[in-house]
Amino acid sequence: MAFDSEVTVEGVTERLFELNVAGERVTCVLWAPEGATDPRPLICMGHGGTQNKKTPGIVARANNLARRHGYATLAIDGPGHG
Repeated sequence: MAFDSEVTVEGVTERLFELNVAGERVTCVLWAPEGATDPRPLICMGHGGTQNKKTPGIVARANNLARRHGYATLAIDGPGHG
């Protein structure tokens, strides 16, 4: 796994990456407090089948969790989605 892109906005770093699962591409995004390197809680967020891993509600919650609580948040799109 390698990060495809990384951007930091207002203290939260967003990293996009892909996983290969059983030969299929799974796109993922991880949000964490800027500069975070130590272990921390990880929240895994799901979304509806017609939505995307970066739907506005997920992005807003992930940013809030990073800023207010220091948590990391992960969201994925299933194989063939995203």
